[in-house]
Amino acid sequence: MRRGPRAPAPAAEPASRQLAPRRIITAALWLAALAGCADPAGLTRGTAHIEASAGSPQTGAIGRGLPDSLEVTVTDFAGRPVERVPVSWATSDGRIAWGGVTDAEGHARAAWTLGLGLGEQHASASVLGLDPVGFVATGSGFRAAQLAGGGAHACALTDDHRVFCWQRDPGTPQLPLDTVPTLVEAGARFSRLVAGSAHTCGLTDAGVAWCWGRNDDGQLGDGTQVSRATPAPAAGGPWTALFSGSTAYATCALDTSSHAWCWGSLEGGYPPLSRVSLPTAVGGPAFRSLSVGFRHICGIGVSGGAWCWGFASDGAIGAGATTDTWTLVPTPVAGPTMDAVSAGAIQSCGISAARAYCWGGNFYSALGSPGDMLRYVPSPVAGNVPFSDLSLVVRGAYALDAHGLGYRWGSPGGCCDLSGPDEPTPLPGSVGLDTLVATGNGACGLMSGSHTVICWTPVGLDGLDVAAPPTGSPAPPAPSTPAAPGRIPPPFPSRPRK
Repeated sequence: MRRGPRAPAPAAEPASRQLAPRRIITAALWLAALAGCADPAGLTRGTAHIEASAGSPQTGAIGRGLPDSLEVTVTDFAGRPVERVPVSWATSDGRIAWGGVTDAEGHARAAWTLGLGLGEQHASASVLGLDPVGFVATGSGFRAAQLAGGGAHACALTDDHRVFCWQRDPGTPQLPLDTVPTLVEAGARFSRLVAGSAHTCGLTDAGVAWCWGRNDDGQLGDGTQVSRATPAPAAGGPWTALFSGSTAYATCALDTSSHAWCWGSLEGGYPPLSRVSLPTAVGGPAFRSLSVGFRHICGIGVSGGAWCWGFASDGAIGAGATTDTWTLVPTPVAGPTMDAVSAGAIQSCGISAARAYCWGGNFYSALGSPGDMLRYVPSPVAGNVPFSDLSLVVRGAYALDAHGLGYRWGSPGGCCDLSGPDEPTPLPGSVGLDTLVATGNGACGLMSGSHTVICWTPVGLDGLDVAAPPTGSPAPPAPSTPAAPGRIPPPFPSRPRK
């Protein structure tokens, strides 16, 4: 039987078309893998990798941003960059500004502001599912040689004669000290610093005083009442020493014959010092040292013994009960002969044969021992601690013992510490100090062997805590805590309207 023509065999499909389903499946799997990589939960050590690609190691100034950004690169298992991957940054030193997600090249970046510890600091970057990577930087900064504490700030003089200051946020004065030290652009080389409530002065080797800060009471001594952000020479001199205090709106100096001169104002604007903008002679004996308080001044005479003058009604002059509101000239302090003296806001304290004595107002245990609210002559501070130095604030005191351990009593934490101890209590972490100064809202200490500053600020009504271990200069403070409701500060005059 004759067959019809055979139908043509179907043409063979091109090899590329034969492979198309396989390619489609592979592409789908690849896209799924990429989609999984874009999701942090889909990244694992077997399919992706993160590495530090820039920014480590570096060296930068403490408290400042590093010059180079930190950078990581995220790649897949084939070494290809993966984008849109969130990267988490962390540091125990300073702060990190998050840089977002990875870009098309797989890079993510962040800015690192170093903490205030000298030496090695660490940061890290991580992606969920992957091992984190580390960064290291070395914090460099000043080596403190001297320390000055004011009412709203503290300053350090370095061993190469530069000045760094740090202060509260001026818009929120109830907060603790700002942690970032700022270099003061001075036109002179200082050999000594002193700090008042809101001003600072430096003394040159030639005996010239340079001052800056608030000047509405004339405390800068330049003949004006114009505040200055940078140091300018004060009138008078040459001076051999300068003095102020954390509660003071005035500055005092000793001339070459050891006699006292002062400028500025005592609280209330009354004699013997009332908004004096040029150095004015005090009179009285030659002095070895001075301490300027809120409304009185004390000093140690060249021949020994303490002398005080100013507001007398609260007993801070130490000359016994009096009906006089103001003592206008230096008056000897009754009791034991003092080797050192410090003036606060409502009280005075001194050291005699390594024993601390206080007199004046005892509000919030400012005198370091329980008892009468007003004491017109020196009374012993509780305990038998041998002290070498004192620094007073509004309602309390800081003291340094003969072994370099810091103490406090009263309520020396400023606005936020109104229930402090009524007798000397050690400061946490205050070991090996050779200087301890009040800062109005806490204290700072200097360890000269390591040229390191460490600070304390209020962390609650129970007292002060050390802000950080003494590894930097200065250390960051602890957060402040508002005062408890219903607590009333002790009565003393508010500043008059200018």
